[in-house]
Amino acid sequence: MPIILLIFAIGSYAYPIAMPHYRAKIIGISRHRLSTDGDGVTTLVAFIRLTILFCIAITLFTGCKYRSDSIVDNGVWLPVENGESIEGYTNIEGHIYWGVGVGDLICDEIDVDLASFRVCSGTEYAKDKRHVYYPQRIICYDGIDEDGNGFGGTYAEEMILKGANPNHFRYLGNGYAVSGNMMFLLGEKIEWDDSIAQQKSSALNNNN
Repeated sequence: MPIILLIFAIGSYAYPIAMPHYRAKIIGISRHRLSTDGDGVTTLVAFIRLTILFCIAITLFTGCKYRSDSIVDNGVWLPVENGESIEGYTNIEGHIYWGVGVGDLICDEIDVDLASFRVCSGTEYAKDKRHVYYPQRIICYDGIDEDGNGFGGTYAEEMILKGANPNHFRYLGNGYAVSGNMMFLLGEKIEWDDSIAQQKSSALNNNN
């Protein structure tokens, strides 16, 4: 009896019984893995959706172009040193203000990055590494206090130019500026006009 069992065991090892081959069926694709089902279960870690979304994001990011990127900046950008005032922007001991104050009227400080802050000469446009600035909703005051002293001045209720990105901001001339796919005239957003952008760029090239 032991001899018969030994022979059977050796024969089974040398000549394995052929098992029928079944192709596993796909039962579903989840967010994180692709699973198949059959006599056994095979799981392939795929992350298909995440991979596709990642590729799309990279393509959009690297291929994103703005109209202003092809336009030359006509502006001359100047730093405002301590005690100086350029186009209404004044540096008082490292603090930047815009406007004019007479008597007790004090203009509000602008929260700028002083190291990167620059003013476009001949305009009221300014920028730093975070924002583009232009005085908006300007208020003028004029009066006499209780002691008979005059006071007054000018200040802006808003300074940050919304929608303008300092990295894509270009000054064209005559108050026109562009940033990304937006165009501005004297600090107000206007409809993009290719003729204006081309005219200003052409004028700069002719001067060079």
